[in-house]
Amino acid sequence: MDGPALPTGGGENEAGTVGQQAQQEAAAAAVEEQRVEQDLVSALERLPLRNPMSIASLLNPAEEEETAHAELTDAEIIKLVEDPYGEEEGAAEAEEEVEKHSKTEKLASLSLSIALLDLSQESHRIAHRTLRQVQADLRSASTTQATLDSWLK
Repeated sequence: MDGPALPTGGGENEAGTVGQQAQQEAAAAAVEEQRVEQDLVSALERLPLRNPMSIASLLNPAEEEETAHAELTDAEIIKLVEDPYGEEEGAAEAEEEVEKHSKTEKLASLSLSIALLDLSQESHRIAHRTLRQVQADLRSASTTQATLDSWLK
């Protein structure tokens, strides 16, 4: 009867060979890394430096070690997701709210600005026309009817 072929035990040798190859590659990489490090050390020694940095500090800065692998707790992650901009920026946005001016205040400000213009100058005449147009647009703009709720606030 022809049945499925059974392994003959050659798989163990193949796994051992792959493991040995990985070890050899890791050893070769370590040797190459040491060679590069020695090249850097010799290059640094040839430079005319008064206070040279150690090669260990150059390759692995202390700042990188402190910040590169920061781990957040679950509570910190949740806080970042819920408030991505932080409390400081949220407070700054609240302060930046633009104050709403009434239509009457806007028209009064435009009238005052127009009164300050010197119409003998060309640039002031252009500004006068523009401000008068803004005034006309503001007057003709539709307004919403005031409700009892808005008067009580």
